[in-house]
Amino acid sequence: MSILGLGFDATDIPRVRDVYARYGDRFLHRVFTDGEIAYATRHRDPVPSLAARFAAKEATMKALGTGHSRGVLWKDIEVFRHGGPPQLRLTAGALRRFDAMQARRSLLTITHSDALAMAQVAPPQRSEVVIRVTAPDPAAFSRPTGNTHLLRRLPKTLRISPRPVHALR
Repeated sequence: MSILGLGFDATDIPRVRDVYARYGDRFLHRVFTDGEIAYATRHRDPVPSLAARFAAKEATMKALGTGHSRGVLWKDIEVFRHGGPPQLRLTAGALRRFDAMQARRSLLTITHSDALAMAQVAPPQRSEVVIRVTAPDPAAFSRPTGNTHLLRRLPKTLRISPRPVHALR
């Protein structure tokens, strides 16, 4: 598997705690989506979750090769979970850059301790297998058969994009 970009970020949780204490909702609504805020505030201490999502956003910007520029904004990147590992949802500028890279999915890993939140993002290159189909010329048959009309309908090239393989649980 080839990697189109790689982003890693480590965020200091006490620093996020200080920013959150100083700016409160202003900080939350400037950086995080409503879904991320709802997820983090369900925890007794929301700051480690916020710091982990902040690290994931930074890592994503690095993987996209933009940083916080070229139209990629904080809220264009959302980290969400639906019973499995965390995933990314990209919109607006982040999605345009992702599409320009011809990426189709991204791999995200997040972890945190008491003092540090880390995230790594890697969009793998889209895999594509090209199969050439060579069909015999129907005119070469000495007598027509009932299936020769099917040969005319076959495409000369089939493109198959394999689906991502998920680990067995």
